Amino acid sequence: MNPQRNKKTSYGKDKIMRRGLICLLLLIMATASNGFADVVIGDWEGVSDGWTDWNGGSDVALSTLPSKYDYSTSWSSLNATSLKVTQAGWNQNLTIRSYQSTNPNFVSEFLSHSRFSIDMHFEGSEWANSTWAQIYELAVNGTGVDWASYAMGAANESDTQNPTAPGQWGAPSSGTVSNYTTTVSWDYNAVKATMVTAGLTSSSGYVNFIFATNCSSSGYGSFYFDNARFENPIALSPSPADAVTGVGLTPTLSWTASSGTTSHDVYFGTDSSPAFVQNQAGTTYSPGTLENNTTYYWRIDEHNTGGTVTGTVWSFNTGNIFPLTIKKCTVTAGKTQASDANLGQDATDVNHIKDSFTASGTAVFPTSREDINHIDVNIISEDGNVIYNETIDFNDHNDVVLKHGKYSYSHKITKTDPNGAITSLKMDFTKDPNTFAIKATNINLTGLACPVQLELIIGDNIFLGEANEAIVNGKKLIPTRLMRMYQDTLLVTKAKAKHSTKPLSDSLSVTGEIAIEDINNTDMNKPNLAVRDVNFIWGDQTFAVHDGNFVAAKTGHKYTCKKIASDVNVGLVAATFDLDKCTFTMSVKGANNLETLPDYPDVNFSINYGIGDANDFNETADVNLVTRRSY
Repeated sequence: MNPQRNKKTSYGKDKIMRRGLICLLLLIMATASNGFADVVIGDWEGVSDGWTDWNGGSDVALSTLPSKYDYSTSWSSLNATSLKVTQAGWNQNLTIRSYQSTNPNFVSEFLSHSRFSIDMHFEGSEWANSTWAQIYELAVNGTGVDWASYAMGAANESDTQNPTAPGQWGAPSSGTVSNYTTTVSWDYNAVKATMVTAGLTSSSGYVNFIFATNCSSSGYGSFYFDNARFENPIALSPSPADAVTGVGLTPTLSWTASSGTTSHDVYFGTDSSPAFVQNQAGTTYSPGTLENNTTYYWRIDEHNTGGTVTGTVWSFNTGNIFPLTIKKCTVTAGKTQASDANLGQDATDVNHIKDSFTASGTAVFPTSREDINHIDVNIISEDGNVIYNETIDFNDHNDVVLKHGKYSYSHKITKTDPNGAITSLKMDFTKDPNTFAIKATNINLTGLACPVQLELIIGDNIFLGEANEAIVNGKKLIPTRLMRMYQDTLLVTKAKAKHSTKPLSDSLSVTGEIAIEDINNTDMNKPNLAVRDVNFIWGDQTFAVHDGNFVAAKTGHKYTCKKIASDVNVGLVAATFDLDKCTFTMSVKGANNLETLPDYPDVNFSINYGIGDANDFNETADVNLVTRRSY
């Protein structure tokens, strides 16, 4: 197990997660019973759906305008309530708007789906003097953009949707139909990129419904709307991305399933019309080891209750990828880490971060040595993020030497040029296999975790290798400080639990490393453990230190408490956190029934504070009492 990727669970979050899963299951069951699994953004089961009247550009609660809007129980397609819209006169328009701030996740859900649908109904008796009604427009973040051509345009006098413009509908002529129900849909996948260009982002935006009717001056029209929702009629979000190059030889394909999908047909091959491979329930597929520098095509067809929906054909190219064998690798964290630099320095100045990286190994470089004019170097973390990259341009450096089949590059960091960089890169083409050695100093490696990948791009060729925990730093782990201000991390380096036959005589001591994601050196009170409850959890026992018991140092993020009586378990707790150095110690004396050897060779140790707070910390480390450290 990689200690840099500890489980983010404890008793508190477990309970929350269980409740969340139950709620999610109930939601899935409710939506599945109606034939769709989607994200509902307007259900109108009350007055707080995040929608307001926006006629004239001012927000007015719908519940305060019963002459225009009402919440009706006379018809709904899910649950009990729908939105009833009433209009009178010729070509009357009403607009309601929902913001990201009042309808959370609206924009992100819009971007992750491809179809909008809303159920619509009217009673024939309410249309005595009406000829048509429509959703004139669905405008999404429509700043300076006419969305009518994309959305739900003008409708005809017809009791069916206009087949040439999905989403249009019109009320039948007066008296021809007593009741009328339809679903208005808009497939917008092809225009999402245009919307993003117009200003739609993953955290900001709004949607407008513009309703329109055609009634006589003495008549009125009422119509009902329910279950405004986002759906995916086809598989989306392919990984690898469509038309991407340089894909590895053993990729795992993945995609986002469409709404209501029961299974997926996978098509894969080197032909632009890929062959059928298999039907499966999951949304990942591993094609095995592929050929180098080859274009592959794939498609996902979705099965649902309505049949099978043919997906889009995607492609990727494996590029020229060759193995790089890393035999040695060392990662060192500087005295300061993340964007704290030195206390008092500019928080954005990464020049004060002095991490280092070295690696050496072998490869077969099938490249003409004389044709090499630059090398791109990428240091990549276990999550695929490029932590550090640099291009060595041989045309710009006098210190690049080619002699007797060997490349030698060196760069000296000086006081006048303190920026971190690759200081040495050597490649020996005379040995079989070829060898390489690289060194980088004073660089920022925040976020680097095992396994570490090293990528050398030489011309059109990619040389990629991976180093696991047994290679990186030998028996030592990647420093936890690299996770500081990047990811909450907990690591136990030493633990001792002692059980006594005498009551109130058990003892515990734990030493380890801790990294806080939300630490803020521009404000020394973030986080401030002196005003928070901090819980230490050993197995099934919790030792609580309530707010006010930790004492903060005058500078930095160091906190200490001594002989604090826990109100949950008998025992005196002492602890020290140094969140700048990323270390902690805690001990308990006078406890009862501690989990110890031989009954408990493995035990969970957790630290949490601020549970329920947006900036909480809640991490668990698995401790092996034989080795006395995380595993």
